[in-house]
Amino acid sequence: MPYIIDADWIIQALKGQQQAVRILEHLAGDASYVSWATVAEVYEVAFRSPDPQSYLAYLREFLLPYRMIGLDELIAERFA
Repeated sequence: MPYIIDADWIIQALKGQQQAVRILEHLAGDASYVSWATVAEVYEVAFRSPDPQSYLAYLREFLLPYRMIGLDELIAERFA
């Protein structure tokens, strides 16, 4: 079953919360997706951090195993 990863999970994993890290590592790859809306939410966190450029570099590396998807009505419905 494919999953769309929520921003909260990504933020928790980037903070090093082990439960989030383990779950996202398990879901990484073809079975998991991240929407650009989620990335925008995490960018907001990055720009409020003390070192936005380092945070963004870390985020971009973190996102490499996930497939990126745009948004449409079907995705919005699935999210709901």
